[in-house]
Amino acid sequence: MAYTLTLLGTDTTFTPKPDTGYEHGETLSYVSTLVDRPGEPQLTDNITHYRNSNIAVVDGPDTMGKAVGDRIARGVASILEAISRGETDISIMAHSRGAVEAILVAHELERIQENFKQGKGSADLKNSKCPLTKTAMEAQKDTYESLNLEGIANNINNVKLSIFNIDPVPGGDFLGAPVGWKDERFFRVPKIVKEYEQCVYENERTRCFKAIVPKCDSSDTKFNLFSLPGHHGTGSGNLKDQQQQAVPGGETTTEHAQQLMIIKLIDFLNRNGVAIKPGQNSDEGQVNNLSFDDLIGPLFDEDGKIKKEKLKEKYLTLYQDIIKNKAAYEHFNNTSYPVLGREQSIQKVFGSYRDDRIILHQAYKDAFLSDVLPHLPGGHFVNYDHARLTINKELALEDGLPLNEVIDKAVERLNEIIRHSSQVTKDVAEAQSLSESCINDKYAPVIQSEEGFNILVNSLEGLISEVRNIYFHDKHKSMSDDERNALFNSVKGAIDSFKSADLEDNQLATDVRGKIDETIKKILEGKITRLNDDAEILSQKLGENLSEVVKSKFDILRQKPALVDVHNDRLKEFDDFKNQLISLLESKPPQIKESRELLEEKLKSFEKTDPPDVVNEDMTKFFGELLEEVIPDYDVNKLMEDANQLYDEFDSFKESFSSFKELNDSLNYAQWQTELEEKQRQLIDQTARYIQKNNLNLEKDIDPLFKDNKSPLYEQIKLVASNYGLENPDFVKLKRQNSELSCKLDEQIEKIKELQQIKERHDHDKIELEKLNQELQVLRDSGSEKEKEVEQIRQEIAALRTRIQSQDRQQDALEKQIKNLNSEIAWLSTDKQQLTREREFQDNRINDLNELVNRLNTDEEQECTAVVRTLKKLTADHLDYLTAKKGNTQNDTIKEQIEITKNLQGILCNTKEYPLPSERIKAFTNQLKKDNEKLSAQHDPDPAWKRFAKSCLITIGVICSGIIPGILALATYNHFKDKSSPQSFTAKYKNELSKIKQQSDISKHQTEDETQNLTTTGLAR
Repeated sequence: MAYTLTLLGTDTTFTPKPDTGYEHGETLSYVSTLVDRPGEPQLTDNITHYRNSNIAVVDGPDTMGKAVGDRIARGVASILEAISRGETDISIMAHSRGAVEAILVAHELERIQENFKQGKGSADLKNSKCPLTKTAMEAQKDTYESLNLEGIANNINNVKLSIFNIDPVPGGDFLGAPVGWKDERFFRVPKIVKEYEQCVYENERTRCFKAIVPKCDSSDTKFNLFSLPGHHGTGSGNLKDQQQQAVPGGETTTEHAQQLMIIKLIDFLNRNGVAIKPGQNSDEGQVNNLSFDDLIGPLFDEDGKIKKEKLKEKYLTLYQDIIKNKAAYEHFNNTSYPVLGREQSIQKVFGSYRDDRIILHQAYKDAFLSDVLPHLPGGHFVNYDHARLTINKELALEDGLPLNEVIDKAVERLNEIIRHSSQVTKDVAEAQSLSESCINDKYAPVIQSEEGFNILVNSLEGLISEVRNIYFHDKHKSMSDDERNALFNSVKGAIDSFKSADLEDNQLATDVRGKIDETIKKILEGKITRLNDDAEILSQKLGENLSEVVKSKFDILRQKPALVDVHNDRLKEFDDFKNQLISLLESKPPQIKESRELLEEKLKSFEKTDPPDVVNEDMTKFFGELLEEVIPDYDVNKLMEDANQLYDEFDSFKESFSSFKELNDSLNYAQWQTELEEKQRQLIDQTARYIQKNNLNLEKDIDPLFKDNKSPLYEQIKLVASNYGLENPDFVKLKRQNSELSCKLDEQIEKIKELQQIKERHDHDKIELEKLNQELQVLRDSGSEKEKEVEQIRQEIAALRTRIQSQDRQQDALEKQIKNLNSEIAWLSTDKQQLTREREFQDNRINDLNELVNRLNTDEEQECTAVVRTLKKLTADHLDYLTAKKGNTQNDTIKEQIEITKNLQGILCNTKEYPLPSERIKAFTNQLKKDNEKLSAQHDPDPAWKRFAKSCLITIGVICSGIIPGILALATYNHFKDKSSPQSFTAKYKNELSKIKQQSDISKHQTEDETQNLTTTGLAR
């Protein structure tokens, strides 16, 4: 038998029967009473109201969240007690703060599991990383010390933990009240968890109700995230809004969300080995609930086992009921819990509001729910689970298949249905020859209806969208190569199958192809939109002037009637605080953390006011909104991290184009590539300007942020640093090294001078010794009378010899040192020359880039830019014509012309090899001439080719012949027109040239933009 822990949500107590706020009872409480209850109930208290050997139900924490540590400690202790008895299949179901607690309970269990592996004892059971939990565990010391440690040690390594979380919300800070708590572990599902399923409600809009969406530490953890309509308490049984007001209209209801949640929980418990006994509480008025008993009773057979087909039918029925009552759920988009108000209230005033649930996606980072779980097409499905159930039913697929196999089988079955459907629509005479499989295919006629076709195709779109979510959020990076390849091949196979020759004229197959192509397009456009939105948000953060924004908010507050007639002392206090806050925000960089702390301190001071007055109430609300929505909770480190991550995402997405091109080659990948590169250039510019604006030093402030991470964004910023008045840290390091080497060289030169002086003194002493020897010889010759003087001289000589020997040894040592120093000087000189050459190389590179910028800004290159744009349009139009013509013929000449035209198009777009427009025009002209000679040599060129070439050469010849030396456009044109003179050419095609120029419609502003793009590209290279 498995063990179950239920962690109720904030301010929620065990309520299995109908009660105030829960018309039919609270969901988790009711489902908990269905778990098989062997023997007698265990001891309970005022927090754990329901407990037996198979389950414990723990009440939720208070509104302020102070009791979360206590609830985590209770949950851990109850699970450890079950483990000590040999229970290793552990299930947790939780809601709201209880769901956040569930994740931390899993982390605590993993910590304790690791402790036992390392042989640590009972003292470490309570050594939690979370201060709140650690304190609570110490308070529950008796409970923990009574646990059977030997039993835990024997079983904990075999634990398999499963979690079903409902709208996990840790809370937030608003109006100075700490209604939440923070822990980085919220966003990680530990490895000990084998299955993690989570529901997020779509229509909750209350402040401080941002649901977290974690990521798994292990790829082995089965992860399922889904959404349901409703507010935070809808699935728990609150069928009204958050303030207990009835849903308007009277004919709609939100009860099906709770019913679906009950079914989901029972399904979760059943597949994780928890025994459910629906009828065991029928004799207890406390938990007897006829509405729910009628709901779940038909799902079980006489042996208490779930009827899988009945369960799937009930799922589909409830999902359809939810869709029918969609308006009731959408009403909650405009409601909220008391006091807190709705998210984005300030954004709504300023027109930047987005009607969507805000969540915390895998970190303390805001995201919109529909960006993480996009809405499915067609409006037929509540969520992806609903779509998967539908396609499994409609196409008779097995449950539990991997996504790539579901796609393969769905496509195979859909192809079969389409073929059968095509035969069914034939005339009666032909229908008599139908195969038995076609006659017995009940879905072949269904697909003929628009509704039936849309359901099947939208189901397939739902599967493709599941793939979209995997790529959209880079989940494919954690997949194995085999899994990624299998998924990609399944999607590609689906597309190719509907393009097969036998389905070429089948309208249904054509429609499916169109739907899939459109889905692929939406996948890419959705990713681009999300990246652009992220870039826009980051751009605002990098460029916003917080002090000015806060000033304007204060000015608006001053106009409120409650503040107009307020006493001067209060106004001075108000202005002093405003100036103090703005001073912090005007610092370079802005003191965000200190500003938020100042606001929190001010808000706490308002709480102490007794009695409260109108002024304080207005100011409390105002400062709370500043803290929650205006002054961001991020710093330079976070901005740089976000910018770097976004830049890498741009790169990763561009790299994926080659794969997506295999799925749909009709999309304008080149344009997207250009737009993404432009976004990257803007990101480089904005990040560099932010660094410059806030007086940040690349070497001291930014370099440490990327010490262990090679950042492409930062490398680009360093390359263009001088454009923003910043010093490239690489150059700074080179200068420093050069200076250090110069100082070292000076020191060595001084040492050499010192050694030379010692050598000079030594040479002088040797000369003196020689003189003394000569004098000694004279004294010896002078006779005995000089013996005393000789003896004295001998002593002086001995002393001198000793001194000379010492100096000889010193000289030998000095000569060796001189030799070593000379070698080091030579090395240092070589190194200095190398550094000088590197500096000269960098200077020359910058000069080359500046020269390129100057050339791009000349009038000639501006005119050439206009010509390039015209040529691009002519080339694209001709390519469209050839592509359309290719579909109607198998002519190899057309294919050859397509390749030629694509090559010409590539030359016009190749800013890397030909940075100047004039260079691209020359390359284009030469290639056009070669291509025309090639086509003319093989056969008479297509008239369309002649018109295309003529139009191109008209443009080049008239505009560029005087700009680009050596251009042979007019001479080449003569080849087409039997040696016309340039004068007759100009007169004859003057009007035609005017039309071409009008079509290009290139403004000077656009030309300058392209010049800037080329400049930035050159700098990056």
